[in-house]
Amino acid sequence: MPKIMPNKLPNTKRQNLRFSFLEGVLGSMMAGTSHDFFTPFLLILGGSSRHAGILNALPNFFSSIMMVKGADFVEMLGSRKKAVTIFVFLQSLTIAFIAAMAMVGGLGVWLFIAAVTLFAGLGALSQPAWASMLSELVPKKRFGRYFGWRNRIMGFIAVGSSISAGLVLKHFSAVDPVYGFIIIFCAAFVFRMSSLLFFNKIEEPPMSTGREHYFSLRDFLGQRNEFTRFVLFASAMSFSIHMAAPFFAVLMLRDLNFSYILYTSLISTGNVIIFLTTKRWGALADRIGNVRIMRFTSRAIAFVPLLWIVNTAPVFLFIIQIVAGFLYGGYLLSTTNYVYDSSTAGKRTNHIAYFNMFNGLSIFAGSMLSGLIIRYLPPIFGFNILTILLLSSMMRIITAYFIPFRLKEVRPVRRVNSKGMVLAMLSKDGLPAKTGFYE
Repeated sequence: MPKIMPNKLPNTKRQNLRFSFLEGVLGSMMAGTSHDFFTPFLLILGGSSRHAGILNALPNFFSSIMMVKGADFVEMLGSRKKAVTIFVFLQSLTIAFIAAMAMVGGLGVWLFIAAVTLFAGLGALSQPAWASMLSELVPKKRFGRYFGWRNRIMGFIAVGSSISAGLVLKHFSAVDPVYGFIIIFCAAFVFRMSSLLFFNKIEEPPMSTGREHYFSLRDFLGQRNEFTRFVLFASAMSFSIHMAAPFFAVLMLRDLNFSYILYTSLISTGNVIIFLTTKRWGALADRIGNVRIMRFTSRAIAFVPLLWIVNTAPVFLFIIQIVAGFLYGGYLLSTTNYVYDSSTAGKRTNHIAYFNMFNGLSIFAGSMLSGLIIRYLPPIFGFNILTILLLSSMMRIITAYFIPFRLKEVRPVRRVNSKGMVLAMLSKDGLPAKTGFYE
C-alpha cells in the first residue's frame, strides 16, 4: 500500500486493500477495453447520432433504477460481497454475449443497445455494495489522498488498455474492424472474470444493520439537508454534461473522419490528465474540502464545449482535452468524496444508491433529449452536433452560476479562494502561506 496509508493499519485491512487494488486493476482493464468502444462499434453496425444518444441514455436509465434495487438486494442477501459477486459474474457474461453475437454476425443495432443496457445495469447493481465495502477499508480522514492515489493508478491502467484496444482496431481496420471489436470485447470478459477472483479474497467488513439505518426513497426525497442539495446539484450538472457526451465519438469518427488511433489518443489524453491530477486534487480536498473544488471546477467545465465549436483541428482538441482533464479530475473526485464524507457507515449503501440513481436518471434525460432533438437543430459550421455542444454549455452555465444550491462542507476545512486553490494545485508546496489567499 502507498505511504498515504498509516503503517499501524491492521494487517487484515491492509491485505483487503491489496486485494481490492488488484481487483481494481483488472476492472480498469475491463473498462478500458469496453466503455469507450461501444459507440464506435455502434457506428460499425450502422447506428446514427440518434442511436448514439439512445445508447448513452438507456443504460443510464436502467442503471439508475437498478441502483436502488442493488441496496435492496444487499439487505435481502445480508452480504455486500455476495451481491457484488452475483452481479459482476452476470455482467461478465453479458460482454461475452456481445462478443459471441458479433462473431456469428447476429448483432444488430437494437440488440447491441439492449445488451449494453443490461451490461450497465448489472454493473450498477453491484456498485453501491462495492463502494460501501471499499469506503470502510479506508480511514475517513484519508479518503481524499487514498482515492486520489487509487483513481490515478486505475486511470492509467484503463488508458493503457484503451490505447492497446485502439491499436488492435487499427490493425484490423484495413481488413474488417468487427474482428478487432470481437478481440477487445473478449479481453474485457477475461479481465472482468479475473477481477472477480481477487474480489472474492476480500474479507467483508461487518454490515451496519438495523431499522435506524434504513430510509426509503420517500424519506430521502423528504429530506432538506446538505446531501439532498448536493444530489440535486450533481444531477443538474450531469444532465447538462451528458447532453453533449454521447456525441463526441460520433463527431470525431463520422463527421471529422478521425482514425481509431486519433480518436483513442484524444480520449486517452483527457483521461491521462484526470489521473495525473486526481491524487493532488484528493490531497487538496482533504484540507480545503470538496465543495470548494466542486464549485470552481463545475463553473470552468461549463465553457469546455464552446472550445470544440471554436476549432476542431486535432492539435487544438488535444489542448482542450488537457484543460478538460484537469477540471474533470477535480470535479469527479470531489463529488465522489462528498458522498463518502456526508454518509455514515450504516446509511452509506443507500446514500450511494440514491445518488447514483438520480445522477443516472439525469444522464438519461440529457442524452435522450439530445438524441431526440439533434436532427431538428440548425447546424453550426455544418454540424448539428456543434449545436448540441452549445446547448450543453448554456445548461452548464445556468446550473453552475445561477441556481442557488447553497452547498456546505460537512466537516471543518480551511477556506481558500480560487486563486489560492489554483496556486496550491500548481505549486510544489501546497497551500500558500499568504493570508490574502484565504477567505
